[in-house]
Amino acid sequence: MQKISQLTNNDQSPEKITDLSQKKLEYLSEPVYITVQGERIYTVSYFDDMTFDVVIQHVLMYSTEHAFTPENHSIEFISRGKIKLEANGKILDLTAPVLFWMRSGGKYRFIVEENQNTTCEHVYFDFRGRRAEKMIQELERIRPEGYVIPKNPEIVKEIFAEQLKKYRQDHIYYHPDLVVNAERLILQAVQSIRQEQKRHDDPYGIIAAANKIKSDPFADYDFRVLASQAGISYEHYRRLFRELHGSPPAAFVLNRKMFLAAEMLQMTDMRIKEIMTTCKFDSMMNFSRTFKRYSGLSPVAYRKRFK
Repeated sequence: MQKISQLTNNDQSPEKITDLSQKKLEYLSEPVYITVQGERIYTVSYFDDMTFDVVIQHVLMYSTEHAFTPENHSIEFISRGKIKLEANGKILDLTAPVLFWMRSGGKYRFIVEENQNTTCEHVYFDFRGRRAEKMIQELERIRPEGYVIPKNPEIVKEIFAEQLKKYRQDHIYYHPDLVVNAERLILQAVQSIRQEQKRHDDPYGIIAAANKIKSDPFADYDFRVLASQAGISYEHYRRLFRELHGSPPAAFVLNRKMFLAAEMLQMTDMRIKEIMTTCKFDSMMNFSRTFKRYSGLSPVAYRKRFK
């Protein structure tokens, strides 16, 4: 097979160019022109350190009797169902949604139990080249286990759907898009692992609770339940919360409510009684006293001064 790298800008044979449009994109030593579906395209060498050999989707999985050794790297996604993968002698239980990868030269075997429903939505692409090698190395570095649960599985699914569509339409014309989509999947893996690290850095969920209060202080919060779920006493939870955020949980909620009440007084035409109800106070007197302790002014005086 004649490689694209054998053509130069001075070699404009229509027969050669048209023939090449039906072949896989090989590594380019210099930029060339090719014709795809009647359109003359300038190939961009920036993206040509990666080649895609196949993008496939299927919904049925079968056990492989013997281990196989892939010639190319692959990134794969199971959006529904589950399967076991023997990867270099280690068994991985892969339950959707899960993103995983295989290295060329490794030994792998899919295992489907006899009594298991074999329906499994599975999509993957095989790729190779310098950039592909760097991607696999990065995935192996950040997650040696060989798989990650994506934080945003719908985004991963959309990326693979776009990858499949563009590969089928014209893998030469859309080659830069395919490369960028592969990079996007690496980013999704990195972001998912960062999210896991945040959970590790916030073992009792105190930072997460504070962030939720900031976004919705009007929700009902039972901090004793949160402490129990975190496996610590309420006193310990309350002390940790104060150390991290400067006030105990109940005061933190109240301060956030007053902050938003001040915004509503200044930025909206809501009646003060409406604001009181929104902030979940049972009386105007209680709301006014609390707001004055927070701001130094009554709600009426605050609105007159700042609106």
